Amino acid sequence: MYSKREIVVKILSFKYKSKGYSDITAEELVSRRLSEFRNHSYPKRVKKIAKRYGFFPSTVLALGITENNYQDYLSDTDYLKMGPLNGEYHPWVDNKISLKYLLGDLASYMPRYFYQIQEGGNIIRLFECPEDCDNSIDGIIELLRKEKSLAIKRLQGFGGAGFYKVYYDHENTLYVNDVKYTEEEFVAFLGNLSHYLILEYLESAGLPAQIYPKTANSIRVIIGKDGEKQYHISNFIKFGNKESGYVDNLTGGGISCPIDENGEFSFGYTKVDGVMVEVDEHPDTHQKLCGRLEEWDTIQKMAQEVMNRLPQLTYCGFDFVISDKGVKLLEINDMSGFLTTQKYTPLLKNKDDNFFLKRLEKLNF
Repeated sequence: MYSKREIVVKILSFKYKSKGYSDITAEELVSRRLSEFRNHSYPKRVKKIAKRYGFFPSTVLALGITENNYQDYLSDTDYLKMGPLNGEYHPWVDNKISLKYLLGDLASYMPRYFYQIQEGGNIIRLFECPEDCDNSIDGIIELLRKEKSLAIKRLQGFGGAGFYKVYYDHENTLYVNDVKYTEEEFVAFLGNLSHYLILEYLESAGLPAQIYPKTANSIRVIIGKDGEKQYHISNFIKFGNKESGYVDNLTGGGISCPIDENGEFSFGYTKVDGVMVEVDEHPDTHQKLCGRLEEWDTIQKMAQEVMNRLPQLTYCGFDFVISDKGVKLLEINDMSGFLTTQKYTPLLKNKDDNFFLKRLEKLNF
């Protein structure tokens, strides 16, 4: 049953679907326009620029877009019209289990997958689950006792929504995202999940953990492809903090630091009242946001191997983590890092041989 707002969004989105937008991107465009242009907290000048040039007010505010520089930025309407950027192959990366299976022997690059919880609470035991843990809630609890910590995340999703760290502490007390649970409460929690994965929890390690040890601190590597030519669009590392909890992305309150071609970073961005502002140290640990990732060559090699394994993909936002288990690939995003990337590298500033302009030309847009 759809809500009144969902019905309105679906009706209004027909206009954009007829112009070439996918169902998902058309509805996202309409939904965000309804929300943001009706939001009185955005200044009139921000809304005016957003409406005139195809941006959301939040994008104009965050990036500092003006009448003088808007042409350097890929607009939200253009970006969404291109999506999903992998076309008919986007389910390969949107569904985390599909990606794991498609990678074959490269699946070892990803964390171990133990269980899938389907709609209605049906539990499926996956191939990396220990043999003595059966496909039941009791099996999940037994696995947690063995592993001491597990990650629970949505089968499909983005932005860190629906992520949980579950663990036993040294006193054998059970926690979900640092909230104490009895086993009975945990059973009820699991019973309310649908379309979730239960997988290996990875602890941050190396330089990222020195800066902030409580989140994964994932490393986004974005590569586009046009024919045989690859475009290395951007790289950045994300740090969580007390505000973001167990997620590290900018939308959740985290920090994003651009990484150069040598694996080095020297500052970051975070959002303050909707505006992306530059920071040079972590707000909780006061560690400087700088250094070189020793594992950078390994990350680049792994990204290239996955691109070669899945040649149908034309846009990959890889999320890697430097963990206590080595470098691991968390997931691939079909449409990723748009806001963060444009803050330090506006996507249309360099018009020569531009990946996104080529995609727009193909759409006759």
